[in-house]
Amino acid sequence: MNDTSQALSRILNPRSIAVVGASNSFANPATNLMASIISGGYQGKIYPIHPREKTALGLAAYPALTDVPGEIDLAVIVVQSRLVPGILEQCGAKGIGQAVVITAGYREMGTEGAALEKELLAAARANGVRFIGPNCIGVINSHAKLDVSMFLYEGTAGAMALVSQSGSYITQPLPYFKRLGMNLSSAVSAGNQADIDIADCIAYFGEDPTTRSVAVYIEGIADGPKFIEKVKKTTVKKPVVALYVGGTEAGSRAGRSHTGAIATPDAIIDGVFAQSGVIRVDTVQSLYDTAHAFATQPLPRGNRVAVITNSGGPGTSMADAAARRGLLVPEFSEALRKQLREIVIPTAQVNNPIDLTMDFDLKRFFVDVPQIIINSGEIDAVLFYGVFGGTHGKRKFESLVDGPDLAALEGYDSYMSQMAEKFVEILAKAGIPVLSSSFTGIEDVPVARMMELGVPVYPTPERAATALAAMARYARWQKGGIS
Repeated sequence: MNDTSQALSRILNPRSIAVVGASNSFANPATNLMASIISGGYQGKIYPIHPREKTALGLAAYPALTDVPGEIDLAVIVVQSRLVPGILEQCGAKGIGQAVVITAGYREMGTEGAALEKELLAAARANGVRFIGPNCIGVINSHAKLDVSMFLYEGTAGAMALVSQSGSYITQPLPYFKRLGMNLSSAVSAGNQADIDIADCIAYFGEDPTTRSVAVYIEGIADGPKFIEKVKKTTVKKPVVALYVGGTEAGSRAGRSHTGAIATPDAIIDGVFAQSGVIRVDTVQSLYDTAHAFATQPLPRGNRVAVITNSGGPGTSMADAAARRGLLVPEFSEALRKQLREIVIPTAQVNNPIDLTMDFDLKRFFVDVPQIIINSGEIDAVLFYGVFGGTHGKRKFESLVDGPDLAALEGYDSYMSQMAEKFVEILAKAGIPVLSSSFTGIEDVPVARMMELGVPVYPTPERAATALAAMARYARWQKGGIS
C-alpha cells in the first residue's frame, strides 16, 4: 500500500477524530458534522476543538489540537480559510498525519483563493499531513460507522463506493439511497483536490475489500495520464462508473466556480474513459443506478436477457429498452416454450417476455418459471417486474365496514417475501444477475425484502434495463471485447 492509500485508509478508518471548530451552535457547520459522527454510531474518540467552549455536544472541548491528551488519527477542519495553515501546523506538532479540510474559499474563488490554497498545501507538506479537500463536505465509511458529513447515513453497510467533486452528491442523496436500497461502502467528497484527488480515491477503492463498484462525479481532470494509469488498474478488477459534467460551456463555467475545476472537452474525456475502462453515464440517476447494480449483482456471462413479468406494459417497456441498449431479448426455443406452456395458465405469454398476467400463483411466478428458464441455458440475465405487496389493498379495504380480514393482506406480504427469497436464491445459485422494477417502493414489505436481499428495485422498467446494459458492456470490456 503506497503513502496515499495508507493516508486514505486512515482517513476512512480513524481510531480517533478531532473536529476543529465544533461548538454547541447548530448554525455552525463543524457542529453539524460532529453531530453526524456521534449519531452515526462512530465508536472511536471524538475531540471537539474550540478556543472558547469547554464542552461541545456533551463532549469535553479543547482550545487547540496540541491540548488534547490522547492520540488523534484524523483532524476534520472547519474554520476560516486564513486559519487553516495554522491548524495544519498544530497537526504536525501533535503528530496527526491525516485531515479533511471542509473549509471553502480557495481556488474556486479566483486568484486570491488560489494563492491561499497554495499556502494551505505548503503548510500540509511542511507538517507531513495528507488531506482531502479543501472545499469538500467530508467522508463516509459505513463499515466503520463513520459519517463525517452534513446528512446522516442511515443505510446498511454496502459495496458501492462514491467519489465526488461535489459534496452535495455525497450527502444530499442519502435519503434517496435509503429509499432505493442503495447501500454505500464508503464515500469521499474530493472538493478542490489540492492533495488527494479522485484518481487516488478510485485506486484506493480498487483495493478495498468492502467495495465492489465505484461511482464518480467529475467536473474536471487535471492530470489525464495519472487518471488513466490509476483507474485502469482498478477497472480490470472492478467497474468504475463516471458522470462528467464539464463538457459544455455552462458546465465548465459552473465547475470553475464550484471546485475550481479545469474542464476538458467531451471528446478527450471519451478517450480518457475508453483507455481507462470507465463506464460513462450522462445523468446522476444513471450514475447511482448503474453503480448500484454492479455492487449487488454478478456480471452477466453474455447479453441474452429473459424478461419475466406479470404485467404486459412494464414487460414490454423492459424488453424494448433492453433491445435499444444493445441487449438481446431472444425468442425462446420451441423446447423451452413447451416446458413453460405445460405449467402456466392458458392466457400467459411464454415467448420472452414471459407475461403471467392475472396468474396469482406466486410460486409459479417466483420459483417454477425462473427455474425452468435458468435450467434451459438460453439466458444470461433476468429483468423482472411484478413484486409488490399489500399496501395498496390495505388502503383500499381498511375503510370498508364489511371489508376482508386485513390480516390476510399481512399474510400475503409474508408469503410474497418468502417467494422473493426463493427467487433470489435460485438466481444467486446460478450466478445469474437479476434487476427488477416496481412502482411501489420500500414502503411495501416484499419490495423492501427484495432490496434487503441485494436485488436492485428501480422505480421504472427502463432504469433496470439501462443498468443491466451497462453491466453487459463492462463484462465484454473486461473480457477484452468491444464495449
